Amino acid sequence: MFTFKPIPSVESETRLLSIPSLRASWPDALIAFFFFAMPSIKIMGEALFLAMAVAGLYLYWQGPRLVLPKRIWCLAASLAALLVLKALSLFWAADLQLAGRDVATHLHLLLFTPVLILLMRATHPWRAALTGITAALLFCGGWAIVHALYVEDVIRHRLEVGAQNALILCAIVVPYTLWLSLVWLRSRQTLILLAVLAGWLTVAVSASRTPFLVLLLLSLVIVFWYFRRLPRVWLASLLIFGAAISVALYTPTGKSSTLAISVQVQRALTEIEQYNSNAVSDTSVGNRLELWAIAREAFWEAPWLGHGAGSAPTLVKQYAPEKSSRMLKHHFHNQYFQIATELGAVGLLLLATLLAAAWFALRASSSLITESAAVFLASTLLLGVTSIFLKQGLLNTFFIGSLSVLCAAAIHNAPSKRVVKAIL
Repeated sequence: MFTFKPIPSVESETRLLSIPSLRASWPDALIAFFFFAMPSIKIMGEALFLAMAVAGLYLYWQGPRLVLPKRIWCLAASLAALLVLKALSLFWAADLQLAGRDVATHLHLLLFTPVLILLMRATHPWRAALTGITAALLFCGGWAIVHALYVEDVIRHRLEVGAQNALILCAIVVPYTLWLSLVWLRSRQTLILLAVLAGWLTVAVSASRTPFLVLLLLSLVIVFWYFRRLPRVWLASLLIFGAAISVALYTPTGKSSTLAISVQVQRALTEIEQYNSNAVSDTSVGNRLELWAIAREAFWEAPWLGHGAGSAPTLVKQYAPEKSSRMLKHHFHNQYFQIATELGAVGLLLLATLLAAAWFALRASSSLITESAAVFLASTLLLGVTSIFLKQGLLNTFFIGSLSVLCAAAIHNAPSKRVVKAIL
């Protein structure tokens, strides 16, 4: 039988793994490097994810074969169901080439179980992930400092590090920063605090408005939750936090500008005013508002099953008004409009089922894993308002990889020591 050690203490859950510990367990080392590589090294995160899936299939074939809890299989089934619906939409999609490419992009959804099988071999899956996350944020923070000092216009030349663009970078860095914030509140480790500050700096210098607001909102929620029984400490923390943000918004960067996020906030207000006055999408915010208007119109044309996978570019061309600018892209900059237009109300239902299954699979664990799962799902839902988390290769990799390591940690730390059995 496959058995687990006693539930780890809070101290052991939050302590980073040392280099000798990583050398002693190759699955732990692989997890740490995977979470370091995703925002830091181009293509490496996706390559490692594929390698882990192949290794997981090999381990399952070699045995002993793990029998996972039912809640994990429900999550795996919900992921597969979304992919199956996308594949079935090939029958009613207008452009088979675009639809086939979109289905291929979402094959990550089938790799959840193989990756989880590999991660279950790790001794400390979540501690290994936190080790890689800390290194990644320190690396990105250092890159952000150099970027802010030597790039003349940080708005035009966005910080990307190892991601494809600034929004993808922030979609990874925001959950990283929130996870380490939870760890620091428990452990007070200096290195963790430096990594959290590096995460904040990375998001700010990237000039991404929504990720910054999501990070700010969920950080306040974390502080409120942690100090909910100490109102004076909570109030003092809130005041200090607000003062720090106010100072940061007017910190000089580059050669002549303030911190990128303050410039972007003012720019967003101006762009909304411009769009409301003439409804021309010649700005970033105006572009999104117009895309969302197109998505609403397209959804009501096929409300139940949508227009098929990968149909967004075709729909934009079909429904965009003549005065639309060249900024219109191949997706709707909104996860929910994207699913609604491509897969209809059925797709939205499957997406809701997927997120609910993820929560029920992760909540029955230690407090740190449960809270980490909560902030991950919350940040994913909020970031999905202006971006997509199930469309692009690296974001799919991050989403499924994070679910896998959280599930592995939840199983390891479950109250019952015999959650998983092995068939010899």
